[in-house]
Amino acid sequence: MENKDCMRNMEEELQEKKFQKSLSDMADEMGNGYVLMMLTDEFAVRKLQDIKEQGKKLYRKALEIRMFNDMQEAKWFRCSIDRPLRCRVIKDTAKEPDFTGDGGDGKRPLRYWDEYQYLDIDVPGSSFEEGRARATG
Repeated sequence: MENKDCMRNMEEELQEKKFQKSLSDMADEMGNGYVLMMLTDEFAVRKLQDIKEQGKKLYRKALEIRMFNDMQEAKWFRCSIDRPLRCRVIKDTAKEPDFTGDGGDGKRPLRYWDEYQYLDIDVPGSSFEEGRARATG
């Protein structure tokens, strides 16, 4: 039993290292841009280069991470915290997105769905002078 746990821990560490490398590589490739993070305890928007050292935290707590600039977007996501992160990259110049199953290694195709969202600014509930806007949708 202990051997199985040890193997599982080693596999988990390997997946975490792959994720951290793909996150860092993508931030380097994009250069300037932003990242939108939906974690189990935080919702934040940061500059791309500010997150490179947060790979461990993001691997443990992220439900969705979107890196983007004016030319491309990378998105890591999972439906629940106990599931592995999946990745997809879309470049504005590409005809088809690059969907992969495990953090960008290209080995397994990923089934995907289209996502449409509509948000409207709740003007009475927003305080624009503090840089906050409430959205409903």
